Amino acid sequence: LPDGGNHPLKQILFGNDGALYISMGAQTDHCENANGSAPKYPCAEAVGTRATGSVWKVTGWQKNQPQSVVYARGLRNAMGMTWSAKGELVVTDNGRDFINRSNAQLSDAQLPHDELNVVAQNADYGWPYCYDHNRVNPEYSRYPKACTNKVSPAVLLPAHSAPLGIIRYPDSGEIAALRGQYLVALHGYRDTGHRLVAFDSNAAGQPAGKMMEVIGDWAAKGKQPMGAPTEVRAAPSGKLYITDDRNGAVLRLSKQQ
Repeated sequence: LPDGGNHPLKQILFGNDGALYISMGAQTDHCENANGSAPKYPCAEAVGTRATGSVWKVTGWQKNQPQSVVYARGLRNAMGMTWSAKGELVVTDNGRDFINRSNAQLSDAQLPHDELNVVAQNADYGWPYCYDHNRVNPEYSRYPKACTNKVSPAVLLPAHSAPLGIIRYPDSGEIAALRGQYLVALHGYRDTGHRLVAFDSNAAGQPAGKMMEVIGDWAAKGKQPMGAPTEVRAAPSGKLYITDDRNGAVLRLSKQQ
């Protein structure tokens, strides 16, 4: 598997179809050249049968090689993956960095937003050409149609909040206030990060609506270190487990007021 560049870590998820889904993080920020100069169009990294910035679907192995297809592309670093109640793939996605370097009128603090995406096979979610709701990245401004036919995010998250793990909390879980909600670990060190948040499901079973804070006020203060929630998982009972890689801890949330 591709293992170089900016995002060598992989996320995996098994489907009810028996296939293995692997998030293949982009090797660059926005397909820039090695010296940081303007990228080429189309981006070679984002096309072909071994595209990164994508999700691969693996259905088997032959001679130690995965039998795989690019299930969906245009996802810069989808490190959180889960299934909706209706069997759709839902992923977190980390937006690009340094957007202000190519256009000083764009705020690095506020743009681009990170994302939740509902992923369909063969769809393209826009990386590296687009940010937010299919706005063209400044490096690709010469190609105004670069974001045509790209799929918009289901939900925009705070910029640079660094969403990682995601689950849909069990409908029968013991924390009644969280039942059926999507829980997202925001890992980032900026003010938008270091918290656990939730989203309701819409009629289609997809994440939607206003972001709600489940665990907040997680900045460093006194003897409390800043949190860095990385992954979130629910036991069959509904007890919630959260990994914190800044502090080397596994936390359990068993009650929500």
